[in-house]
Amino acid sequence: MRRFFFSLVFLYGVGLSTYFASWGIRDMQALEKAVAVGAHHEEMRHRLNVSAEGNWFLLANLIAVTGALGTIGTSKKDD
Repeated sequence: MRRFFFSLVFLYGVGLSTYFASWGIRDMQALEKAVAVGAHHEEMRHRLNVSAEGNWFLLANLIAVTGALGTIGTSKKDD
């Protein structure tokens, strides 16, 4: 049961990591366009979005690592 729980935690973390990485890539492309055009307000908006999505991406990776280590750390005796 414990291995199943940590497997779900791992999958949840990988899913969130993929989701926030996709949004981060989109906002990074929009940031590069805003910098090239010289639109300062849009640039600041996308800078904030990229940094926030980067933080969520790192948090999601921590969740995935916790799930992976929990799965590895359990033995057959614990199940």
